[in-house]
Amino acid sequence: NGPDAPAGGGGGVAGSAAEATPSANSVVAADIADDAAVNAARIRVNADHDSRYAGLADSTNAAVVGGSGAAAYNRADADVRARVGNGATLDAIGDIEILANNAFHSDVSDTSVSAAGGGVINGSAALIQTRLAGTTRADVGSDATLLTGIAGNGQAGEVDVIASTIADTNDTASLSTGGAIDVAIVRVGGEGDFDNQVSIGDGAALDTFGYLNIGTYTQAASTGRALVNTWGLAAVGSAHSDVSFDSTQGVSIGANATLEAFKNIYLTAGRDARNLHDTRLTATSQAQGYVRGLIAIPDASASADSRSTSDVTMAAGSKALATTAKAGEQYD
Repeated sequence: NGPDAPAGGGGGVAGSAAEATPSANSVVAADIADDAAVNAARIRVNADHDSRYAGLADSTNAAVVGGSGAAAYNRADADVRARVGNGATLDAIGDIEILANNAFHSDVSDTSVSAAGGGVINGSAALIQTRLAGTTRADVGSDATLLTGIAGNGQAGEVDVIASTIADTNDTASLSTGGAIDVAIVRVGGEGDFDNQVSIGDGAALDTFGYLNIGTYTQAASTGRALVNTWGLAAVGSAHSDVSFDSTQGVSIGANATLEAFKNIYLTAGRDARNLHDTRLTATSQAQGYVRGLIAIPDASASADSRSTSDVTMAAGSKALATTAKAGEQYD
């Protein structure tokens, strides 16, 4: 999703504005029906989603009395689910994978919003607001059965039940303007709210001669940059950047569910232990203001915040039987 909005103006009195508003709402589901029976060499139930945005806005104005503004409002909301239905049976010689993955990316590597102005009296603004939200679930229904591997013939088979989110975004807004009296404002805001959950239903049975790996992870990196450069007899330059992430992750094992593995069992909210994917949240925020004038008023602030919660629960009567069983939470 990549709208491009240019604007320009000039004259004695002039104004120009450009606005880009890419948005996406997605639902992705991969399901095995209730009471279904599937027999195969390998079985994969895979729900995979990828949102990409590239909102571009560019506004330039030069006038005796002028104003310019450029803004991009990016929105993406995705619900992704991979599910084995209640009472279903999956029987494989090799691996069984129940995978749900939610991905968000920005396709702009440089400045996505830029504005410029000039004149005797001038006001300009450059704004970016990005909001990403994703719910990702990998579920095994109540009384479902997953069987993998054959003893004694080297076909161990592995079981993976994984819910994950990956986000990589870069939002930069810049503004250069000058005038006898000049006011310039740049604001960048980025928000991510991600929820990864794995649920094994009541009475379900997962049995493998290999590894049994149940987990979640979030890998998110976001950069916000607000850059302002202004000059004049009386100049005001304001740059603000705020970036934040919220990640909620959980693994729940239902009542009387049985997990059995000849090798190891991993129950980890915040990590895909067998495939070595850990949770990583990186929020980077920068605000820079250069203001030159007889009367110069600079204002710049930046904030970056990441929050993560994770939990693993096993209900009454549930069992994990393996050579080694590890249950825990992980966040880096």
